[in-house]
Amino acid sequence: MALNGLFCAEVPLRNYSLTYSLINKLTALQLPPLVLSWIISFLRDRTQVCKVGDAESQINRGIIHRSGLGPTLFTVMESDLYPKSSKNIIVKFANDTTLVVPENSDVFLPKEFDHINVWVTVNKKTLSLIKTKEIVFHRPGPKKLLMFPSVESTELVKQAKLLGVILQNNFSVNFHVN
Repeated sequence: MALNGLFCAEVPLRNYSLTYSLINKLTALQLPPLVLSWIISFLRDRTQVCKVGDAESQINRGIIHRSGLGPTLFTVMESDLYPKSSKNIIVKFANDTTLVVPENSDVFLPKEFDHINVWVTVNKKTLSLIKTKEIVFHRPGPKKLLMFPSVESTELVKQAKLLGVILQNNFSVNFHVN
């Protein structure tokens, strides 16, 4: 059995700026007008200054890192992100999105990844390809290992950290325990 896992690390929620997409999703929740206004006010005009040597740049920011509102807005923002296949799973936690594609899926990893990229574009977000990793889980010492199409521009790794746990492609826990 093989299981493809793609750890899609999107730009963390603290970098989400106020977009029409987020406003529309918040409005659809039918929040009291004062609460909606407060959230919009909280997100509007947040900037951060980045200085390297003498060069200085101002960056628009959304959620303050580790704010109580961040996880809730992440959940609202990604509430309409689903896999193309009912056999595949998208796990959303904190500010990370993980895609799991089993070997018996009718939609393979590259098509699911393209689907996520479309969602990212429509919602005016960015996907950090540097943080996006692919791992293929398999039994230790398989006689035959089926490899499925990989996602271009992502690194294929033998281990990855998810929610503080180091997962290895052969289901060993050596790296996590040691």
